[in-house]
Amino acid sequence: MGWISWCFDDSWAPTFFDSPDAGANEPWTLKDDPEQMGGYIKTWLGGTGSDDTTAPTAPSNLSVTGMTNSSVSLGWESASDAGGSGLSQYVITVDGSRDHTVLAGTTSTTVSGLSAGTSYEIGVRAVDGAGNESAAATVTATTAENGGSAELLAEIAPSTTTAAVGERITFQVEDTSGSGQWITALDWSFGDGTTATGWWNEHAYDAAGTYTVALTATDNESDTTTHEITVTVS
Repeated sequence: MGWISWCFDDSWAPTFFDSPDAGANEPWTLKDDPEQMGGYIKTWLGGTGSDDTTAPTAPSNLSVTGMTNSSVSLGWESASDAGGSGLSQYVITVDGSRDHTVLAGTTSTTVSGLSAGTSYEIGVRAVDGAGNESAAATVTATTAENGGSAELLAEIAPSTTTAAVGERITFQVEDTSGSGQWITALDWSFGDGTTATGWWNEHAYDAAGTYTVALTATDNESDTTTHEITVTVS
């Protein structure tokens, strides 16, 4: 929004404007003295920094602070701006393409929606109020493989992994999501075409065989991990 849009007074008192002469068909005109309200708002919103062509410094000490099979968490030290318009935001890129932005003052973020076991070059650029962008600080990060136990949000805790046909097996969830994360969904597949949800389930198999039980957990950042175990039924 341009500075002129902020010069409207809803009571139409001439706080921002010089009034026309009585009886004249002249428009209201902005008080442009820097010490009067119109000029002050113009300078404050549009004048200061509008001639700023100095880019901020790049963020420093960019590092990976955590990861799952579908996300990478980052932290960095704040950039600085000497051009007068002040820092506005940070732009986060993935393999050179813009992913999202965070406001100035924020020095951490999480990139989500990534593929498991994949390397990415993640960059962070500072942007000032005049739109000048810094050089990018970059880091290479590789997401965890599916099923990597150190990165699992939840693990299956079965009552047994060997059972007879028709025997009921209890499946519980061990929460391994860690600090700052919490589980929002738990989806089960029992390997015989049946599914379920939740923190606790019982299941019995109708035929002998070896079945793969899979638990897919989703956390508050929409990251997912899948833990699998094998159940032998005789």
